[in-house]
Amino acid sequence: MEDHFFDRVLRKMFTLTFFLVPIFFTPWTFSGFLFDKWMLFYVLTIACLGVWLWRGAMVGFLSIRRSTTDFFIVVLLVTTIFSTYKSVDVWTSVLGYPGDPSGGLLSFVALAIFYFVFTASVQSFKELEWYTLSFFFSAGLVTVYSLFQIFGVFLLPWQLTRSIGFNPIGGGLDLGVFVSLMIPFFAMVGGSRKNSIFSFCAVLFSVCALLILIVIDARFVWGSLVVGLALLLVLLLSRRVVPENRKIVFWIVSSAFVVALFFFTAQGLGLSLNRGLPTTISLNHSSSFEIVKSVFHERLWLGTGPDMFSYAFTSFRPAGLNNTGLFDFQFNKASNLWLDVLGSTGVMGFLSFAILFLLFFLFLTRGLSYGTEEFHGGVCVGIFVALSMFILDTFFSVANGGVVLAIALFVLLGSGYLFLKHASFSHQKQVSFRFAPQHSLSLSFFVVGGAAMVVFLLVFWARMTLADIYAGRALAATSYEAGITKLNRAIILAPWQSTYVTGASQLYLNFAFQEAQKEKSDSIRFQQLASLAIESAGRVTAMTPGNVSAWVWLGTVYERLGRFVQGPYQLAALSYEKASALEPGNPKFFLLIANVNRLEAETATDETARKKIFDTAEESYKKALSLKSDYADAYLGLALVKQDERAWSEAIRYGEQAFALSSYNEEAMIHLANIYYDAGIYHGNDPELFHSARIVLERIVAINPTSFNAYLLLGSLYSRIGDSSAGISYYEKALVFATPLQKSDIEARIQSLRVVTPSQARTIPPKSHQ
Repeated sequence: MEDHFFDRVLRKMFTLTFFLVPIFFTPWTFSGFLFDKWMLFYVLTIACLGVWLWRGAMVGFLSIRRSTTDFFIVVLLVTTIFSTYKSVDVWTSVLGYPGDPSGGLLSFVALAIFYFVFTASVQSFKELEWYTLSFFFSAGLVTVYSLFQIFGVFLLPWQLTRSIGFNPIGGGLDLGVFVSLMIPFFAMVGGSRKNSIFSFCAVLFSVCALLILIVIDARFVWGSLVVGLALLLVLLLSRRVVPENRKIVFWIVSSAFVVALFFFTAQGLGLSLNRGLPTTISLNHSSSFEIVKSVFHERLWLGTGPDMFSYAFTSFRPAGLNNTGLFDFQFNKASNLWLDVLGSTGVMGFLSFAILFLLFFLFLTRGLSYGTEEFHGGVCVGIFVALSMFILDTFFSVANGGVVLAIALFVLLGSGYLFLKHASFSHQKQVSFRFAPQHSLSLSFFVVGGAAMVVFLLVFWARMTLADIYAGRALAATSYEAGITKLNRAIILAPWQSTYVTGASQLYLNFAFQEAQKEKSDSIRFQQLASLAIESAGRVTAMTPGNVSAWVWLGTVYERLGRFVQGPYQLAALSYEKASALEPGNPKFFLLIANVNRLEAETATDETARKKIFDTAEESYKKALSLKSDYADAYLGLALVKQDERAWSEAIRYGEQAFALSSYNEEAMIHLANIYYDAGIYHGNDPELFHSARIVLERIVAINPTSFNAYLLLGSLYSRIGDSSAGISYYEKALVFATPLQKSDIEARIQSLRVVTPSQARTIPPKSHQ
C-alpha cells in the first residue's frame, strides 16, 4: 500500500502514545496524575481519529480492518451507553469517578476508537516493532524512576513528587501489579533481539521491578507472578517460541521465578520490607458480593451505571462491615474487577466485557505457535503471559486507570501482530468515495460528521483540562480573591464537575473562619462568605442528590458555622439525616446527628428545650450503638450528654466504656479525665474521683508528652486540691504548647497560684478497690 504523508503522521502519533502514556503526569492539575494520563490518551485518540479521517478524505477511501471482536466491542459500547443513560449519576458515569476516569463511558469510547484506528492503520511488523520498543523503554523508565522514589531519591523538582509513595501509575499495589506484568514483557522483548543494549535494559528493568515488589510488600501479586513466570518457562522449554537471545530470557525468567516463589512462600512468615509506603485499603470480597447481589434485585440488566459502585455501596452496605475497622470508609470500587463491572454495568455489560476479554486472550494463544526466531513471536508470548497474570490479579483487586491503560496497550500490540500474521483473524476493507458511488454520500456525511466530532471533543478536552488546572491553582492560592477567581473559572469551564463546586465551598468556609478569627473581624464579610459556603455546598447536593459525601459536607458546613451564628445545628442535623437515609446501615451518620444535637443543646437557653434536644442526641447515639456495639465514639458522646445533664454515674460508666474500646485515643482519655474532674468538684472535691482523673491524665502524657490539654487539666486538678507548686509546674508545661490566645489565660492562673503557700497543699489518696 502506498505510504502517504498521513500514514507517517499516524505512525509518529502511535509511537508517542505507546511511549508517553505510561510515564505521563503533570503537577498542575486538581484531580491527579491518573486524570492527566487519561486526558493525554483522550487527546491522542482524538488527534489520531482526525488524521485518519483526513487521510481518507484526501486519498478517496477509508481503510477499515474487520474482525470477530468488532461485534462484541459494539455490544459493550451500546450496553455501556444504555447503562450510563439509566445511571443514578449520569455525569460521573460519563466522565468516570473524580481523579480516575478509567471506568467512565468516555474511557470505553476512547479505547474503542483508538483500537479501530490503530488496527486499521498498522501495515507492517516494522511499525509494531517501533511501538513495542517505545512501550518497553517507557515502562522501564517508570520502573527505574519508581524504585528511586521508594528509596527516597527524588529526581523531579516538583513538591508533588517528593514522597516515597509517589509513582506515575497510582498506589503501591497498583505499581506492584504494573511492574509484575512488565517482567515477562521485559524478558521477551530484551531476548528477542541480539543486542547488548536491549539485554542490559531488560535485566536492569526486571531487577528494578523485583526490588519494587519486594519493598512494597506485594501480597497476592507474588502469586500471579509465580504462575506467569512458570507458564513462560514451560513455553520456553517446550520451544513453542524460540527467542533470538535465549540465554538472557532464561536468565531473567528463571531468576525472577526463584525470587517470586521465595517471597510468595515467605509471605506466611510475615516477611515485609515495606519502607513506610501508604497501605492500599479495599473492600473485602464478601461485602462486595453482598452488594452486587443486592444490585441484582433492582438493576439486573444495566447495573448502577459505569463507575457508580459508590452508589451501590451506600445503598446496600452490608451490616457486617460495621464490625471491622473500615466501617466509616466510603468505597467507590468493589474488591475485584469482575464484581465491579457486574455491579456497575449489569449482566449485559458484564457478559460483553467478559466475552471480549476472553476473545483477546484466546487470540493471543495463536502467538504461542511461532517456532521461529521472530521478534513479534517473542513479544506475543510476553503479552500473553502478562495478560494471563492480569486475569489472575483481577480476581483480587480492581485495576486503576494507569494499569488499565497498560493492559489496553498490551492488547493493541498483540492484536496488531496477530492481525498481520493470521489473515483468518481479520480482513482489510476499503470504503471508497470513487468506486462505491451508492455509498459515497453516506460516507461523506460520516467523514464530515467525524471531523466535527473531532473538533467538539478537542474543545471538550481542552475545557476539562484547563478547568482542572485552574482548580489545582485555586487550592494553592494564598489569598481569597485569587483562589475563588480561579475556582470560578474552573466551574464556568466545567460546570458538570461537582468536585469544583465542593472546592469552592471549602474555600469560602476557610476564608470565613479566617475573617471570624481576626481581632477586628468584618461581620458583614463573614456572613457573605458563610452564605456562599452554604450555597455552594447546597448546589453540590442538587447536582448529585444521591451522593452521600455531598450531604455530609453540607452538614459539616452548617455544623462548623454553628459556633458563630444561630440555627445551623438544626440544618446540619437535617443534612446528616439525608446522608443516613441514603446509607442507613452506617452508624457514623447517627453519630454525626447526635453530635450536632448535643452541640445545639449546649447553646439552648430554655431548660425544657435543652432537655428534649439532649434526649434526641441520646437516642441517636444509641441507634449508632445498635448498628455497631463497640462504637467508642458513640459511648463517648453518651458520656458527654450525661456530663452536661450532671448524671455523673452514667457519664463515668459511658466514658469508661469508650476508654476500654479505645485505650490509646487521646480525645477519649481527655474527656474521661474531665468527667472525673467535674464529678469530683460536683461531689465536694471527691479525692477518689480526682485520683481517677490524675491516673488517666498521667497515662496521656506518658503516651503523648506534648499534650496541651492533659497538662492544662493536671494544672487545674492540682490547683483545686491546693498543691500550688504542682499546679504551677503543669501550667508551665502547658504554656510550651499553648497558642498566643491561650497563654494569657494560663499566665493569669499561674500568677494567682503564686500567692498560695505550700502548707495548703493536700495529697490525692489512692483510689480504693472495693
